Amino acid sequence: MRRLGRYEFSKALWERCKEYLSQHKTLRLFPLSFKEFLNLFKTKSEREKEVQELQKIIKEKIQLTDDEEVAYRFGLMIVETASKPYFSYRDFAAGSKNSLVAEKQEPKYFKAVIKAICEVYNVEGVAFLIDEFEEVAFPKRMTKKKIYEYLITLRRLIDISEEENLWIVLAMVPSAMDETKVMDTALWERLTHQQLETMLTLEPLNEDECINLLIWWFDRVREKNSQYKGTLFPFSDDFRKLLKRPEIRHPRPLIKIGFFTLSRAENKKIEPPISIKFIQKVIDELYPPKNEKKKSS
Repeated sequence: MRRLGRYEFSKALWERCKEYLSQHKTLRLFPLSFKEFLNLFKTKSEREKEVQELQKIIKEKIQLTDDEEVAYRFGLMIVETASKPYFSYRDFAAGSKNSLVAEKQEPKYFKAVIKAICEVYNVEGVAFLIDEFEEVAFPKRMTKKKIYEYLITLRRLIDISEEENLWIVLAMVPSAMDETKVMDTALWERLTHQQLETMLTLEPLNEDECINLLIWWFDRVREKNSQYKGTLFPFSDDFRKLLKRPEIRHPRPLIKIGFFTLSRAENKKIEPPISIKFIQKVIDELYPPKNEKKKSS
């Protein structure tokens, strides 16, 4: 939802509601824009009155939900977009201050969100990609309480996926898969109830694909007429020699290697092209070879 953008989402919802709004029914030479609509309400009482009107429209006219509280929160989201045109994590954490989700209403709220996305963007379904799920399986920054809340929310989303056209994709490293099985067997079984159909393994890229990915990544930030377009520069041409290990031949490790190599080369004032010896050192720090892992353990 943060990627979606609160202003865009609220505006799209408002577009669905506006034909029923009293302000929209007023005769105007030019149609009321969303920005103008938000500027109509100067006081708290005016905003509250409009939230209640939107609540009724959302529940009775466009029928995103049959729940009064959920409809009210949607109306609140639209009206308060003027002062907060972006989403934050706390907007979707039930119980937190100014949350858009009422306590114990998460399933109904998220179900309404899925339905709203489908309607306002004219799509048949929604796919949620939850990347780096190993952060849950191997927590470094998350407390036990946060993990517990996270998994409860995930279960609720799975419940919704059984009723709505919602697809949930969890991406994780293989070791996190094994840990998740132990951590929450019931959840894992729900995620993999059709083993062959629901589990996908990303095979390592071949060397040419790795090179092409890095070239694409470099080219995104090059100047339009750069002579280095389509090349590995500032990496040396023999970078291919470092691609023997399958575990680093995936998009995420490759981009991570690229980022940290450039960052450290800049800090150490290394002149390009950056040697494979320097890059190898970065790779070994980020992804220690398996034999070194055994020694350290």
